[in-house]
Amino acid sequence: MLSSRAIIGLIITALVAAIFFQGSVDPWAAVYPWWRVFGALVGLCLVPLYFLVRKEGIAILDLGNFSRKGWERDVLIGLGLFFPFLLLGMGGIMTIVALFRYDLPTGVEHLPIWATVFILIIWPIIWGVSEDMTYIGYCLARIEALTGRRKWLAVVIIWIFLSTQHVLVPFTGLAWQVVVG
Repeated sequence: MLSSRAIIGLIITALVAAIFFQGSVDPWAAVYPWWRVFGALVGLCLVPLYFLVRKEGIAILDLGNFSRKGWERDVLIGLGLFFPFLLLGMGGIMTIVALFRYDLPTGVEHLPIWATVFILIIWPIIWGVSEDMTYIGYCLARIEALTGRRKWLAVVIIWIFLSTQHVLVPFTGLAWQVVVG
């Protein structure tokens, strides 16, 4: 399950590029603005996850550790951490742009309004829920058990796969060039 989201994302991107942008000079570049629209299909990784947890006798919602007790405190902590982590993330993006001289488009400049609204409202919910349930809810506890209850090692392994998934997107143009020559 660790690499399922990245693999599903690359497969979906390649299929959309091949089917809908085959006449384009650079299909991978043409598909980029749309990746968050069809990228919501990465939520399909929850389908095999559903069957895996069902075999273990738990419900998929149990992976989210949802609790009505203390949710107010969780919301306050989340709001308190949002801006520092937003600044940290923006600093990382600016560093990548500066180091690699990478032109970082927002991806919504030339999309219809319905696609932009989807990207801003629906996509983050689908992406966040499926990502959290896959990496934190499912993989973390199982990797921790496999590493002899060494939580730090399980977190590092999850971090490596999650980070790799996130850096695959900006470099998909390079991946396309490797695949098609």
